[in-house]
Amino acid sequence: TTTTTTTTTTTTTSTTVTTTTIFPRPSGVEHFRAGEITFGSSIASEYPYNLLVVGEQMYVHGITILLYGVSNPYIQRLAGVLQAPDLTTVYVLRHDTMSGPVTDINLELNEADGYPVRFRMALPAPAPTTYARSFVNARANGVWRLWLSNIGNGIPGGRVLAWGLNLETGPAPFTTTTTTTSTSTTTSTTTTTT
Repeated sequence: TTTTTTTTTTTTTSTTVTTTTIFPRPSGVEHFRAGEITFGSSIASEYPYNLLVVGEQMYVHGITILLYGVSNPYIQRLAGVLQAPDLTTVYVLRHDTMSGPVTDINLELNEADGYPVRFRMALPAPAPTTYARSFVNARANGVWRLWLSNIGNGIPGGRVLAWGLNLETGPAPFTTTTTTTSTSTTTSTTTTTT
C-alpha cells in the first residue's frame, strides 16, 4: 500500500512601516544677536528679545536656539517662548533638569531633543499664550522674538549676554517619508508513506 500526502501552505505577510524623518540637527549659519539683557524683575529688560534673520531659504526644517552667558540664581525658573516671523510660537525653555544658581553657562535648545520643557507656566503679557508643537515649516526670514522670564513669585536676578539661532532651511516644506514593504512566504510539504 502506498499513501502519498501533499500539503501546501501559503503564507502572505504584508507590513506597512511609516517612517518620520528625524527633524534635522542644524549645521547651517548661525544668526547672532549680541546685547546683554537682565532680569531686574521677573521679565527680561528687553521683552521680547528680537533677532532679524535674512538670507535663509523659505521653510524651517531644523532649529537650535543658543543662549550665551546665562547667569541665574534659580535656573529652573527661567522660561522662554520663541516666536517665528510667521507667528508660529513654541514654548522652548523651562529648565527643570537643572536647579540652583548658574553663572555664565551656554544653553543649547534643540527641537530634535524636544527642548528642556516638562511643563509650562504662562509668561507675563504681552508674551503669546498659545503654542505650537514645532517650528517645522515655519517661515525662516524676518524678525524672531524670544520672550524670557523668571517665572514663579516674580524672582529677580540673572542675565543673558547674547542669543542666536542655527537654522536648517529648505525651499520646500519639510515632509515625512512613508515606506511600505510586503513579504510573501510559500511552504510546501510532501509526505510519502509506503
